[in-house]
Amino acid sequence: MEGHKKRLRDLTAANRRRATEIDKLAKSADLQQPEQLNAAVKGLLLELYNSIVDIGEHRGHPRTPNKAIYEAYRSFFEPIRALSQLPSGNFLSARMALYLASAFIHEHALDKRFRKSTVQVTSAVLYEFCIDLDDALLEPLRKIWAASNRCEEFNWVFTEYPVQPWSVDQNYTYDENKAELAQALSPDDIAALNFKGRQFRCAVPSDDPDWKLYTGPMPQLGDQDTERLLWEQIESDGPIREQLEYRSVDQSQSEEDWYTIDVLRRSRQFLFDARQISQPALFSQKRGLLKKALLRAEIPLEIQLEVFQHLEQPRRHPFLYSLDISSAYAPFPRTGELCLPCAARTAGAQNGDHWKFTCPQESMYVWNLALRMFHVFHRDTAKTWWLCKYASNCPGHHANSSWRAEGYPDFRHLIEAHARNHNPSFRTLVSAGLGPVQDIRFYSQEEDKERYDRLFSGGKPFEDAIKEREMNGGLGGLMDCMLHQRALVGAFRGPNGSGHTTAEAQWALGKNLVEQARGEDAIRELHSWPGACEWC
Repeated sequence: MEGHKKRLRDLTAANRRRATEIDKLAKSADLQQPEQLNAAVKGLLLELYNSIVDIGEHRGHPRTPNKAIYEAYRSFFEPIRALSQLPSGNFLSARMALYLASAFIHEHALDKRFRKSTVQVTSAVLYEFCIDLDDALLEPLRKIWAASNRCEEFNWVFTEYPVQPWSVDQNYTYDENKAELAQALSPDDIAALNFKGRQFRCAVPSDDPDWKLYTGPMPQLGDQDTERLLWEQIESDGPIREQLEYRSVDQSQSEEDWYTIDVLRRSRQFLFDARQISQPALFSQKRGLLKKALLRAEIPLEIQLEVFQHLEQPRRHPFLYSLDISSAYAPFPRTGELCLPCAARTAGAQNGDHWKFTCPQESMYVWNLALRMFHVFHRDTAKTWWLCKYASNCPGHHANSSWRAEGYPDFRHLIEAHARNHNPSFRTLVSAGLGPVQDIRFYSQEEDKERYDRLFSGGKPFEDAIKEREMNGGLGGLMDCMLHQRALVGAFRGPNGSGHTTAEAQWALGKNLVEQARGEDAIRELHSWPGACEWC
């Protein structure tokens, strides 16, 4: 055990030294020749990569406390953030955060077994580290996007970030390509090493499928699976899509359940949003370049028009097109720390309970994936949580209970007002694509089944579109999903009967499972029409 703990302490100390070295290099960058600077940066990247490989590979010791392992992983945040000071620093910082995520997802030193009866509480530290890791990646991604004039596609994120630096052959030899990949200073360096993201093979369903590499355009988030092909994935997109596994056991340890954490959930959604926003802008740029090329080549006007007719204009996302995602995807607020205004108040001061329970450090924050914003919750008593109607503009320390959100239909108006505050183009949930579909109930079960197959059970390339539909609330829309805590994915009513199908609600992301469940329950309590709602 002492050997493992010493190894962790050494890693932590090395990361502090490395952060200092990066700071010094950044301050002298303007004084160095490009070749000299690049060599120094590559050397630091290789050192950091090798340390990430080291912590990810080590199987630890059963008696090493989880706290010591988490502290060692957290020590990487300092040098990773320091990299952002260098030329192309946000690119370097994001890539090292992805390597750290890859190592953490596949690590073996942490005890990730929890007692079944208390798993939501005891797994909190694991979830909270994943949130911090996600925020560490989001920080440079947001800066890259802000500087890109809304044109960055982040293709370099969607690839492998291997933390096993050997080739899987008889000798397990050191793979120089993987080490070289870790030292990439630009997306072009990655492309030159031929590291790609996931690809797919497809085939028409038959007894003997003829599999072919799919080379067409990847489905967009609004697309539906109408062809019903067979799909097979080749390679992967790396840690941005990967999940971490943990398990719970009962007291006798005879039964166990497995769970997964979407480690980089907000970062992945941010990247999907960036792609949807950038595609129309990039299309306009490419169309302009093509127009200039056709004019230079003196192509006749009628042929030019025919060429342009074959160009498919990307769809403009009704909610995202005017949203400043670099601002919207703020990090999770820190809570549980010392509040100086609270500490300065005297005992027995007026409105003491309201002030205390609504303190920002005592509040709870749940991220709404569909609206790209935080909901704020305060306690109204020692145990009861309520949604704050001021959302991310909440100053905290309220003097009375006027901050409490009310139930439906005021809830819809409140949610739309919150969305409007950080998205100038937002009008209503329906106009933003977050409302119910026009025909929720179909006349027959067969029609409903055909719709479900198109929208919610497509092949592998359509999984992002399916997850977005579920995240947005399914057929019933976001508000229906939030108030009922489920996504409606099928419904029919006809002469031969009626029924509906649901999926797990996907709109909320809390700092841990306890806070997420409290937030979801607090919003479900706002449903003020029990007995009158057709779905209850």
